[in-house]
Amino acid sequence: MLLPVMLQGAAFAAETPSGAPFLADWSLGGQNTLKLEYYGNSGDENASPYLFDGDQWYNDFSGTFHRRVSAYEQVRGNFAGTLNQSDYRSREEGLYLERGTVFWEKGDGSVPFRSELGDFFGYQSFRTIQRSLKGLQVELQPRLGSASGYQHSVQLFSGITNPFYRDLGEDDDIFSGLSWLMQTPRYGVFSLNGVHNYREAQFGADVPTQKQFVASLAWFKDLKLATEQLELEAEYGRFNGDLIGRGGFQEDKNGNGYYAQLSGRSGRRPLTYRLRFEQYGQNYRPNAAPIVSDQRKVEAHSAWTFRTGLQLRGRLQHFRDALDSDNPRDTNVGGITLSGPVLAKLRPGTTGYLNAFVQDRDNDDGLINAFTRSINLSLTTPLAAHLSGRAGFLWTGTNDKVTNINAINRQYNLAVDWDFVMGRFNGTLSPGLFLRHNTARDRDQDEINPTIALSLTVSRSRSG
Repeated sequence: MLLPVMLQGAAFAAETPSGAPFLADWSLGGQNTLKLEYYGNSGDENASPYLFDGDQWYNDFSGTFHRRVSAYEQVRGNFAGTLNQSDYRSREEGLYLERGTVFWEKGDGSVPFRSELGDFFGYQSFRTIQRSLKGLQVELQPRLGSASGYQHSVQLFSGITNPFYRDLGEDDDIFSGLSWLMQTPRYGVFSLNGVHNYREAQFGADVPTQKQFVASLAWFKDLKLATEQLELEAEYGRFNGDLIGRGGFQEDKNGNGYYAQLSGRSGRRPLTYRLRFEQYGQNYRPNAAPIVSDQRKVEAHSAWTFRTGLQLRGRLQHFRDALDSDNPRDTNVGGITLSGPVLAKLRPGTTGYLNAFVQDRDNDDGLINAFTRSINLSLTTPLAAHLSGRAGFLWTGTNDKVTNINAINRQYNLAVDWDFVMGRFNGTLSPGLFLRHNTARDRDQDEINPTIALSLTVSRSRSG
């Protein structure tokens, strides 16, 4: 049994008058929510979905503040925390701050700058760091060579990954970095990045202390070639540090990362395209970089937009995993996607979607050798006022040449969507039918399932 009661304070916003001695010229806002719950069980407690019994309550609070000092200077911030006595809200009890940021920007000084104290997003590139941190980040914009059109940005940061402020000293995972970006009018934009990570030993020193450093040099330039508008990107990364993986703890390893991309659009035709190359060595594994190590990727994408709004996209992709091993795995994919309005003259408002691809996977020792084909088709069309119909078809076939098994999956679905308004409720009722036919190892399996879905939203009156 769950008995919840929630008391939510309305958000407030206020500006103190300019003549007020306290917090003059500040804009303030905030919100408070108190939630009271009681959980009780009767019968078999092991079958209860509620793990914790009794009173459970918490009080969430948040606030914002802002001051515009001048046209070139401002201070703003926000914070959010809780007073928690609920096992369902968090494992932490008591009063604590979860998020908080103070942002100060000043553009009229001898060196313009921006600073963030508290929660900030540490980002240099996908090959160095992309991580939410708690700490300090400062960006300086020195006016070096500004007369020649050069622009500079120097970013320094240091932060920790703990989710709560009161645990900042436990299991330190500290990232510190420096980035220098220089924009030139002729040669494009250059960026030199460096990130150091110190990760304290965990689980009673079962996982040793890690130290890592990754540096990269990136370049970007846009240019016009005949009627083509092009963008060129490239980055080289170098990693040195400790790794923890299947081989256990590995100290002082080195790895390289490479990235290049050409993207463009035609000035004469409704055509866009993109070519990309990425390769990361087995030991290129920065703790805060969202990349896949020990992999090579080569991709080509293109899109054509018709006058009706229909868009055709094509892709060719090659992936090589376990790149530095004796048994790499290759995946080759080719596909097309067609989406947008169709049958405009016969039935206005009809939209369609078609996705078809082929995929081939194998490795050097021959234990992986599979070929997959797939077609996914869907159509949505209006039937009457507040009523529309949906139809879909999915066909997937996989031929595993190692096991000599050819598996085919066919799926069909039909549904109608009825939009309605009932008082303050806006809803959609969607009855439908789903059919599936699978064939594998000379055996057929059929499924027929009726489906129904209901979604409701409540519109609130501001005057109520």
